[in-house]
Amino acid sequence: MSTTTEAVAEPTVPRPHPIRAARLAFRGWRRTRPFWAGVWTMLGGTIIAYVPGTAFKLMLVANSSLVIGVVVGIVIAAFGLMLWFLRPLRIPLGVLILLLSLASFFTSDFGGLLLGMVLALVGGSLAIAWVPAKVTWRERRRIRALSRMQPPAARDGGAGAPPPPDGPEGM
Repeated sequence: MSTTTEAVAEPTVPRPHPIRAARLAFRGWRRTRPFWAGVWTMLGGTIIAYVPGTAFKLMLVANSSLVIGVVVGIVIAAFGLMLWFLRPLRIPLGVLILLLSLASFFTSDFGGLLLGMVLALVGGSLAIAWVPAKVTWRERRRIRALSRMQPPAARDGGAGAPPPPDGPEGM
């Protein structure tokens, strides 16, 4: 009999291609926030700000209504960006986006030639209507199964040592 021992290789989890992994990560990020509401709002705010901004090139003296139109468009676009990162404020931001886009009809050359106003109205409406998805029991079970498949070193942050015991006796 031979006294040599064979090393048993641990099964490795196949890694997805980096582009696919980035796409899946972006999909996960996008699905946890009012993404399309932010896109339409920023696009509408940009158009609302751009239309009166073209009048600065044609006139030598800037009228105060031109400045207000540009500021309203920039604020709407900023609110669209805030929708992505301040999810709990989606309803107040959506209401403000709707009010400012209606006000842009008077401040920004008919709301950015109506196109910017309509896009911002759609974005504000989507922001109010969006609700976060609830995690189903199947998704929780899948996440638990994936966490069990990871090696112990990856689960506890790579430390390798067991976590300290809880309670006053661990201090």
